[in-house]
Amino acid sequence: METTVIPTNSNHLRLHVEDEFVSNDISLLGIPALESACDAIEQLTGFELRYEADADVINDALWSTLLVGSTAGTFGCLGVLPNSQPKSSQSILDSTAQLVESIGDLTEELVSTQLALSDREAELAMAIPVVATTDDARHLQSRLQAILRGLCEGLACQAAAAYMLDDTTSYLKMRCPFGLPPSRLADKPRQLRGSVADLEALTGHAVVIEDVSTLPHWNIPESFASAVCVPIASASTLLGTLWLFCDRVRDFTSEETNLAEIVSGRISTELERTVLIDQSRQGRQAQQLCEEITHWQEDRDLLVPPMLDDWDITAVVGSGETCNFDFYHWRLFDNDSLGLAVGGVAGNDGGAMLTKTSAQAALQMGMQYSWRPEDVLGDLNEFSWSNFTGDHFTSMFYGVIDSASGEFQFSSAGSSVGYILRPHGWEPLGDENPLLGLDPDSTYDCERTLVAPGDVVLLISDRSISDGSSFNTTAIAERLLLHVDRPAEELATIADKMIAKHRNDSGSTAAADRPVVMIIKRRG
Repeated sequence: METTVIPTNSNHLRLHVEDEFVSNDISLLGIPALESACDAIEQLTGFELRYEADADVINDALWSTLLVGSTAGTFGCLGVLPNSQPKSSQSILDSTAQLVESIGDLTEELVSTQLALSDREAELAMAIPVVATTDDARHLQSRLQAILRGLCEGLACQAAAAYMLDDTTSYLKMRCPFGLPPSRLADKPRQLRGSVADLEALTGHAVVIEDVSTLPHWNIPESFASAVCVPIASASTLLGTLWLFCDRVRDFTSEETNLAEIVSGRISTELERTVLIDQSRQGRQAQQLCEEITHWQEDRDLLVPPMLDDWDITAVVGSGETCNFDFYHWRLFDNDSLGLAVGGVAGNDGGAMLTKTSAQAALQMGMQYSWRPEDVLGDLNEFSWSNFTGDHFTSMFYGVIDSASGEFQFSSAGSSVGYILRPHGWEPLGDENPLLGLDPDSTYDCERTLVAPGDVVLLISDRSISDGSSFNTTAIAERLLLHVDRPAEELATIADKMIAKHRNDSGSTAAADRPVVMIIKRRG
């Protein structure tokens, strides 16, 4: 590397060239056992085994060899140089023991390296995506027939057939024949019960029948003189059996049966590859659909705060990689009153996502016809009871603030909570009312308070998390009380960070554990 340096006592530039760092220390190769082996060889033989990064340095070596890497080229040289005389017999014995131990350590390190390299290559192989064309599935039958034809030609057989088990593992149906009439595909499935040769093969053995006429009770599926049956199986699943047929009485060697088992493994691989391609295609479609829904929900969650004099309003949606099941909404009424709502849906699945979307739409529609908190929550409760099924109940905190007087009317359902932060302390808002959709006869009373200049209203959509515990929302209120002079956006960020820390400490990764935090601050 070249560095340009400007001298303080000269008007000219000069170049300072940094030489590449080269070390002759054998310990820097990262092989501790090699260093120990070199010491043992020197004590045993009187010759020094020296490592040099530069091969030209060892000029007086009695013997030397270059160290060549597979891709890095030459990276050093090992040379043997005379150094000292052999020591006493006891010293030679000790040095020999040290040398043997070092060779053992070298062998252990080499084996560990080979195992690590094998694992890495396997990981790289698994990372290669499965590439499939649109007509890949249609060509499966022709590929299987080509495999069977090659096997028959290699083993001098006249026919072969693959029989696959049904879902109940009760029948064997011919799926791919070679050398047999195509009409065999229309035959009824064979019962597995009584198919002695197939049952024996499915236990993991290759069945060789030299003369079919002498063993009629083995129930050979086709009329041939001799046959071989091997299992078609994956690492964990029995798929069926592969039969080879010959028109003359003959024996099959172990090499030939091994070849048949290898081909049956190829057939299993082809079948599993087809299944994998279908699942991969379906998975990509599902993932694309989920991403589109997530982006659509994120767009709906991005609401422009209402512009009101003397009021600072913001909301933060918990961050994550999946769909969020909490939401918020605000609406400015004609009389300059501000309607506010935060809510969350219990659950973390597709039903909860649909429930959230429906609850959002019902809330927006209900706020157009009434602004009273008890009416809005009552209508939402009846709507949820009538339209939602299962346990996807909704929590919500809804309130209306008169922007001129600061009067705040509100009501809550479920685990959504609210606090009002005043200069002298904080106080909770709302009661423990039933969840929306739990009981059609539930009522939600309206409460009132006054938001004075300098006060801050904190709303959290849901305080429960997936493990059954809850967030300590009181701690959030106490923390924000120390920073009530800050803008609403900063207060919401502080609360969101506290919730995120609680999720990380509890190990929660559920999207349902990402509540909405809304801050309404009346400027003083």
